[in-house]
Amino acid sequence: FEMLMSQEDSLKDIQEKTSLIPEIDKKLDRYFNELFHELNEIKLSNKKNTEGLESVIEKMLIKTDNIISFENLESFEGKIKSWFEYWEKLEVSSKRFMPRAEYLYNSINSSNFNDYSPFILYYCRTLEFELFKKIFLSFHDYINNKYPEKNNLFEYDSDKLDPKTIEDIENGQMLNFKRKFNSPKYTLGDMRLYLNLLPNKKNVKGSKRYQALLALQELNSFINDKVGEIPSQLIKSIEIIVSKYRNPSAHIGEISKSDADMFLEEYKKLMNGLFQSFNKIS
Repeated sequence: FEMLMSQEDSLKDIQEKTSLIPEIDKKLDRYFNELFHELNEIKLSNKKNTEGLESVIEKMLIKTDNIISFENLESFEGKIKSWFEYWEKLEVSSKRFMPRAEYLYNSINSSNFNDYSPFILYYCRTLEFELFKKIFLSFHDYINNKYPEKNNLFEYDSDKLDPKTIEDIENGQMLNFKRKFNSPKYTLGDMRLYLNLLPNKKNVKGSKRYQALLALQELNSFINDKVGEIPSQLIKSIEIIVSKYRNPSAHIGEISKSDADMFLEEYKKLMNGLFQSFNKIS
């Protein structure tokens, strides 16, 4: 009799839990209905050219943080560790970002919505944060200790440069780089660009801007001495991630599951490759 009652209780428990599944799905859909409405409004501001792309992405991330209740994130760590070999080398914040990305992928799969933009933006946030903390922020600390006068880093010999390079130093990307020495704020696109100017195995002399500016030469020395190396194919992979997946996530329209899956395969190779190249970071 006791065994029969136990079986009935178990059956009742299963039925009660099963009856909750539609409610859980409705709750999930309600969250994502609100989220995607809000994200589309933010994306629309980008289409109207009222805000820059980076501002749109930041607002999308903040809005997702505010609306979605990220739960049981520890359960997603094992999935990440199954493909990412360097979990222990991640910054503390990145260990929060990556499970949130997987949570979003799993939740969007279980909802009635098909836009994987938040998933892509959360994983790109990890990549951006890791490059910033491990390379650029540490580089600024190094420069602050070595060069009290930062203008020396951007002096150049105009007699040895063509007008296009001079224009970039004075008014283009190198001017933006110079300004960051007062306030080190970098986007993923910024960092990819500056890394791409440094020497590599295919271009051992580096770019004309690298040859002209001590700032880029010091960045290259810092990476070689303190970080390791960043092969040119990985910098190219960052460019693909940014142009093909991250930036489109901030535009009107949906990022499909197939695109999200292709992104993840590219992302896995890139993250493992980067951390393998960071061989001087303990």
